[in-house]
Amino acid sequence: MSPVWPLCFKYTGSVLGKGFIAQIELCGRVLAIQDVDGVWLNGVTPAAMAVTAPTISAACPVHRDALTKIFIDFAQESANFEEFEVCLREFFEQADDEIDEWNAAVARIEAGKETIPEGLQRCPNPEVGLKVTRLKMEQVTPADNPLVHRENQELYAAALPKAA
Repeated sequence: MSPVWPLCFKYTGSVLGKGFIAQIELCGRVLAIQDVDGVWLNGVTPAAMAVTAPTISAACPVHRDALTKIFIDFAQESANFEEFEVCLREFFEQADDEIDEWNAAVARIEAGKETIPEGLQRCPNPEVGLKVTRLKMEQVTPADNPLVHRENQELYAAALPKAA
């Protein structure tokens, strides 16, 4: 059986829409699945996405870029901020069968049957959630640029329900 790791991640970024700027803060879950070609990050919360790369560290920016592209697509399809927020919430709250596999992976780590890949922090009791805020133009700063977020805001960590 290939290693499967339950990861949580944080995403913070701004998206420009039709007449609005939205600040997105998200704490979500993915399953990192090692296979012969590399690592897949399969979305759990939000569910409707998957990315692949040679390593977990290489997959993290690919995952972030994929999320950003999805958010930009929602902004393009939305007539206003309220519609955009509804799209984001529907995307984030989609049910997925992967949650059972994610919980099983957490249990394997807790039981010592699976080890956490080197370099990942432990993230006990991750608070999964989504916050979308409409920004006023005077609230926007250079720190809202996507490259700044990539360098400073990205966090992927092994998820555990209890402090280890």
